[in-house]
Amino acid sequence: MPETNTSFRFSKMVLIIFLLQLRNEFDKKEGTYLRDVIRKLKYMIMRGTGPVSFSIHPRYKQDVAHRLTLGARAVAYGEKGVSFQGPFPQAIRLQGKYINITYSEKVSVTKSHTAFEVCCSSSQRDHRNASFAWVRAPIVETSSNVVVLSTDKCSDEVAALRYAWRDWPCQLKACPVYSADHALPAAPFMLPVKS
Repeated sequence: MPETNTSFRFSKMVLIIFLLQLRNEFDKKEGTYLRDVIRKLKYMIMRGTGPVSFSIHPRYKQDVAHRLTLGARAVAYGEKGVSFQGPFPQAIRLQGKYINITYSEKVSVTKSHTAFEVCCSSSQRDHRNASFAWVRAPIVETSSNVVVLSTDKCSDEVAALRYAWRDWPCQLKACPVYSADHALPAAPFMLPVKS
Protein backbone atom coordinates (compact mmCIF):
# COMPACT_ATOMS: atom_id res chain seq x y z
CA MET A 1 0.00 0.00 0.00
CA PRO A 2 2.81 2.53 0.61
CA GLU A 3 3.77 2.32 -3.10
CA THR A 4 0.26 3.38 -4.12
CA ASN A 5 0.36 6.38 -1.80
CA THR A 6 3.80 7.37 -3.09
CA SER A 7 2.63 6.97 -6.68
CA PHE A 8 -0.49 8.99 -5.97
CA ARG A 9 1.54 11.76 -4.29
CA PHE A 10 3.91 11.85 -7.29
CA SER A 11 0.94 12.03 -9.70
CA LYS A 12 -0.63 14.78 -7.62
CA MET A 13 2.66 16.72 -7.61
CA VAL A 14 3.00 16.36 -11.39
CA LEU A 15 -0.61 17.51 -11.80
CA ILE A 16 0.01 20.63 -9.69
CA ILE A 17 3.22 21.48 -11.59
CA PHE A 18 1.47 20.90 -14.92
CA LEU A 19 -1.46 23.14 -13.99
CA LEU A 20 0.85 25.90 -12.75
CA GLN A 21 2.83 25.78 -15.98
CA LEU A 22 -0.39 25.87 -17.99
CA ARG A 23 -1.55 28.90 -16.04
CA ASN A 24 1.74 30.67 -16.78
CA GLU A 25 1.46 29.80 -20.48
CA PHE A 26 -2.18 30.90 -20.44
CA ASP A 27 -1.08 34.34 -19.29
CA LYS A 28 1.47 34.53 -22.15
CA LYS A 29 -0.67 33.32 -25.06
CA GLU A 30 -4.17 33.77 -26.40
CA GLY A 31 -5.20 30.53 -24.72
CA THR A 32 -7.29 28.82 -27.39
CA TYR A 33 -4.76 26.08 -28.08
CA LEU A 34 -4.25 25.41 -24.38
CA ARG A 35 -7.99 25.39 -23.77
CA ASP A 36 -8.32 22.69 -26.43
CA VAL A 37 -5.47 20.67 -24.88
CA ILE A 38 -7.07 20.90 -21.43
CA ARG A 39 -10.48 19.89 -22.81
CA LYS A 40 -9.01 16.89 -24.67
CA LEU A 41 -7.01 15.81 -21.64
CA LYS A 42 -10.10 16.05 -19.43
CA TYR A 43 -12.10 13.88 -21.83
CA MET A 44 -9.34 11.31 -22.08
CA ILE A 45 -8.80 11.13 -18.33
CA MET A 46 -12.38 11.04 -17.17
CA ARG A 47 -13.48 8.39 -19.66
CA GLY A 48 -13.95 5.06 -17.98
CA THR A 49 -13.16 6.05 -14.39
CA GLY A 50 -16.67 5.88 -12.88
CA PRO A 51 -20.37 5.58 -13.51
CA VAL A 52 -20.65 9.31 -14.26
CA SER A 53 -18.26 9.74 -17.18
CA PHE A 54 -17.67 13.49 -16.98
CA SER A 55 -17.96 14.10 -13.27
CA ILE A 56 -15.59 16.75 -11.96
CA HIS A 57 -15.44 14.77 -8.69
CA PRO A 58 -14.67 11.19 -9.70
CA ARG A 59 -14.57 8.55 -6.99
CA TYR A 60 -11.36 7.04 -8.29
CA LYS A 61 -9.01 9.99 -8.12
CA GLN A 62 -5.84 7.90 -8.41
CA ASP A 63 -6.94 6.68 -11.85
CA VAL A 64 -7.66 10.24 -12.93
CA ALA A 65 -4.30 11.48 -11.60
CA HIS A 66 -2.47 8.62 -13.35
CA ARG A 67 -4.18 9.31 -16.70
CA LEU A 68 -3.58 13.04 -16.36
CA THR A 69 0.09 12.35 -15.68
CA LEU A 70 0.34 10.18 -18.81
CA GLY A 71 -1.46 12.80 -20.88
CA ALA A 72 0.71 15.62 -19.55
CA ARG A 73 3.91 13.72 -20.25
CA ALA A 74 2.87 12.88 -23.82
CA VAL A 75 0.92 15.99 -24.91
CA ALA A 76 2.27 18.91 -22.89
CA TYR A 77 5.87 17.76 -22.47
CA GLY A 78 6.20 15.85 -25.75
CA GLU A 79 7.71 12.77 -24.10
CA LYS A 80 8.07 9.97 -26.66
CA GLY A 81 6.87 6.41 -26.03
CA VAL A 82 4.26 7.33 -23.41
CA SER A 83 0.96 5.58 -24.10
CA PHE A 84 -1.86 7.82 -22.92
CA GLN A 85 -4.83 6.68 -25.03
CA GLY A 86 -6.58 3.33 -25.06
CA PRO A 87 -6.74 1.18 -28.21
CA PHE A 88 -8.86 2.36 -31.16
CA PRO A 89 -9.95 0.44 -34.28
CA GLN A 90 -7.59 0.79 -37.20
CA ALA A 91 -9.73 -1.28 -39.60
CA ILE A 92 -13.22 -2.83 -39.50
CA ARG A 93 -14.00 -5.48 -42.12
CA LEU A 94 -17.14 -7.51 -42.72
CA GLN A 95 -16.43 -11.09 -43.79
CA GLY A 96 -19.60 -13.15 -44.20
CA LYS A 97 -21.38 -13.30 -40.84
CA TYR A 98 -18.34 -11.98 -38.94
CA ILE A 99 -16.77 -8.57 -38.35
CA ASN A 100 -12.99 -8.35 -37.89
CA ILE A 101 -11.85 -5.35 -35.87
CA THR A 102 -8.12 -4.64 -36.08
CA TYR A 103 -6.89 -2.36 -33.30
CA SER A 104 -4.00 0.09 -33.47
CA GLU A 105 -2.13 -1.78 -30.73
CA LYS A 106 -2.18 -5.07 -28.84
CA VAL A 107 -5.29 -5.50 -26.71
CA SER A 108 -6.45 -7.46 -23.71
CA VAL A 109 -9.98 -8.78 -24.36
CA THR A 110 -12.58 -10.36 -22.11
CA LYS A 111 -15.38 -12.04 -24.08
CA SER A 112 -18.62 -10.08 -23.95
CA HIS A 113 -22.08 -10.44 -25.47
CA THR A 114 -23.22 -6.88 -24.80
CA ALA A 115 -20.43 -4.36 -25.45
CA PHE A 116 -20.53 -4.43 -29.27
CA GLU A 117 -23.67 -3.74 -31.31
CA VAL A 118 -24.37 -3.65 -35.06
CA CYS A 119 -26.89 -1.63 -37.04
CA CYS A 120 -28.65 -3.89 -39.54
CA SER A 121 -29.70 -1.90 -42.59
CA SER A 122 -29.09 -1.68 -46.30
CA SER A 123 -28.30 2.05 -45.97
CA GLN A 124 -25.10 3.45 -44.48
CA ARG A 125 -27.01 6.53 -43.25
CA ASP A 126 -29.48 4.61 -41.05
CA HIS A 127 -27.04 4.11 -38.17
CA ARG A 128 -27.20 7.84 -37.36
CA ASN A 129 -30.97 7.61 -36.79
CA ALA A 130 -31.52 7.21 -33.04
CA SER A 131 -34.72 5.20 -33.55
CA PHE A 132 -33.05 2.57 -35.73
CA ALA A 133 -32.54 -0.86 -34.14
CA TRP A 134 -29.16 -2.04 -32.97
CA VAL A 135 -28.51 -5.72 -32.16
CA ARG A 136 -25.80 -7.22 -30.03
CA ALA A 137 -22.71 -8.68 -31.68
CA PRO A 138 -20.93 -11.05 -29.29
CA ILE A 139 -17.17 -11.53 -29.31
CA VAL A 140 -16.39 -14.98 -30.72
CA GLU A 141 -12.61 -14.89 -31.15
CA THR A 142 -9.63 -12.72 -30.26
CA SER A 143 -5.93 -12.47 -31.02
CA SER A 144 -3.22 -9.97 -30.08
CA ASN A 145 -4.80 -6.99 -31.88
CA VAL A 146 -7.91 -8.44 -33.60
CA VAL A 147 -11.41 -8.97 -32.22
CA VAL A 148 -13.90 -11.07 -34.20
CA LEU A 149 -17.64 -10.51 -33.70
CA SER A 150 -20.63 -12.56 -34.81
CA THR A 151 -23.41 -10.83 -36.76
CA ASP A 152 -25.81 -13.81 -36.74
CA LYS A 153 -28.60 -11.72 -35.19
CA CYS A 154 -28.52 -9.31 -38.12
CA SER A 155 -31.09 -10.26 -40.77
CA ASP A 156 -30.17 -7.39 -43.13
CA GLU A 157 -26.80 -5.95 -44.19
CA VAL A 158 -24.49 -4.60 -41.49
CA ALA A 159 -24.29 -0.80 -41.84
CA ALA A 160 -22.39 0.21 -38.68
CA LEU A 161 -20.71 -1.01 -35.53
CA ARG A 162 -20.57 0.62 -32.11
CA TYR A 163 -18.72 -0.21 -28.91
CA ALA A 164 -19.60 0.80 -25.34
CA TRP A 165 -22.31 3.13 -26.65
CA ARG A 166 -24.54 3.24 -23.56
CA ASP A 167 -24.83 5.41 -20.47
CA TRP A 168 -23.22 2.61 -18.46
CA PRO A 169 -21.69 0.16 -20.97
CA CYS A 170 -19.81 -2.00 -18.45
CA GLN A 171 -18.98 -2.24 -14.78
CA LEU A 172 -16.20 -0.09 -13.38
CA LYS A 173 -12.80 -1.22 -14.70
CA ALA A 174 -14.46 -4.22 -16.39
CA CYS A 175 -14.95 -3.17 -20.01
CA PRO A 176 -14.05 -5.97 -22.41
CA VAL A 177 -11.32 -4.18 -24.42
CA TYR A 178 -8.24 -2.68 -22.76
CA SER A 179 -4.67 -1.99 -23.75
CA ALA A 180 -2.41 -5.06 -23.53
CA ASP A 181 -1.09 -4.01 -20.10
CA HIS A 182 -4.71 -3.50 -18.94
CA ALA A 183 -3.96 0.12 -18.04
CA LEU A 184 -6.19 2.05 -20.46
CA PRO A 185 -9.69 1.17 -21.72
CA ALA A 186 -10.63 1.27 -25.39
CA ALA A 187 -12.61 4.35 -26.36
CA PRO A 188 -16.31 4.10 -27.24
CA PHE A 189 -16.95 4.43 -30.98
CA MET A 190 -19.64 4.25 -33.66
CA LEU A 191 -18.27 3.64 -37.17
CA PRO A 192 -19.64 2.51 -40.54
CA VAL A 193 -18.82 -1.02 -41.69
CA LYS A 194 -17.67 -1.73 -45.24
CA SER A 195 -17.57 -5.13 -46.91
